[in-house]
Amino acid sequence: MGVAKIVQLVGVVIALIFGLIGEFEYSDVIIAILGIAAGIFIVKEDRVPFLIATIALIAASVQESLSSIPTAGEYINGAMGGL
Repeated sequence: MGVAKIVQLVGVVIALIFGLIGEFEYSDVIIAILGIAAGIFIVKEDRVPFLIATIALIAASVQESLSSIPTAGEYINGAMGGL
């Protein structure tokens, strides 16, 4: 496993944790820094799938339609927003 995969996995895990437990003062800054670091390490053949996944995650987090799921909906929306 290369440095690129490790940086991307750490970024996803931290974004999910922040999304599930809630934000604190510097959580947006940390996620932005990890996003920039992950973007630097994306190899050329993974750029298009990465951009498509990014657009899909943005569309899902904007909708906030998952909050209608009882009990878990708000946590899922938080995780999607964090990603």
